[in-house]
Amino acid sequence: MRLTVETGPQAGTVVPLDRDKPTYLGSGADCALRIQEGGVATQHAVVKALRDQGFGLKALAPGVRVNGDSIEATPLQDGDVIEIGTTRIAFGEVQQRGLPTIPGYRILGELGRGGMGMVYRAEQTSLHRQVALKVLSRERTKDPSFVAKFVAEARAAAKLQHPNVVQVFDVDNDGETYFFAMEVMQGSLEGWLKQNGAMPVDRALQVVSDAASGLAYAESLGIVHRDIKPDNLMLDQHGAVKIADLGLASTVEETEEKAIGTPHFMAPEQVLRKAIDHRTDLYALGCTFYRLVTGKTPFRGQTVKDILRAQVKDEPEPANKANPQVPAEVAAIIGKLMAKAPDQRYQTANALLEELAALLQ
Repeated sequence: MRLTVETGPQAGTVVPLDRDKPTYLGSGADCALRIQEGGVATQHAVVKALRDQGFGLKALAPGVRVNGDSIEATPLQDGDVIEIGTTRIAFGEVQQRGLPTIPGYRILGELGRGGMGMVYRAEQTSLHRQVALKVLSRERTKDPSFVAKFVAEARAAAKLQHPNVVQVFDVDNDGETYFFAMEVMQGSLEGWLKQNGAMPVDRALQVVSDAASGLAYAESLGIVHRDIKPDNLMLDQHGAVKIADLGLASTVEETEEKAIGTPHFMAPEQVLRKAIDHRTDLYALGCTFYRLVTGKTPFRGQTVKDILRAQVKDEPEPANKANPQVPAEVAAIIGKLMAKAPDQRYQTANALLEELAALLQ
């Protein structure tokens, strides 16, 4: 077991615990963990091995807290947070679980993988706030130009504020580890679909309306997401949908590996590498809408090239034929969103919102 400092000048410091030797915490030079701030005694607390197993904490001066509660003595559980003054110290085996140490954050577990690297659930220790922490993969941080672009775009993304856009809180680095923190979501629409199958039309209308509201905001700022799909539309705890990685999608290079997951949602002009604009995102939203109400993607093929070719040349089976539960007027909206020529689609996200609002009423 070990102690990991979460805040202050020593953030990231790890102190292994020895069952045969007490570990003193305080301002004194003989302490295993020195906390040099006002009000901290020379020996303020001690961590000792318990008789049977585990470790316990004993206060040697007033003001020792565990998980926010003042204590005199208490056994310690994995994940407990000790507070002395303004310093927070996590107790547990975080490192042995293979999770990284990042100053200012306590990594709680893995949430998944993104296009840029790993995503972790973490606590931002200064605010006691849970966040999703995206940590760039080492392969990407080897490219200085990518890192510079990532930092610039993440900082710009942190300025975006809208009820239907996932909020970015922070972007920083610890040596060669680059990361950004954003609000924790409950899961993606893709995850919902895999668990539940096709979405009821009334619910899908609300979901697409939420996404369109986020795209209207992006459009007002001249931002094109480039990668709208069910995996990038996230559900919050109230069931509202928010767009993830708005302003960050362009930092992910369009490599062949990257394209494997996204051809089902790419507009013809994107496939052909022509000029793109906000109407490209509306096409992708149409493909997403189709998948929500039918449980299928508009085009399927044996290879990525087959799917991309279909995006450019073929018309999808109408959504109300793929699923007879879909009303004709909803299928018509999807068809207009997925028009091959951008000038035949909705010209703005707000135009789409008006039609969705009429159906929802």
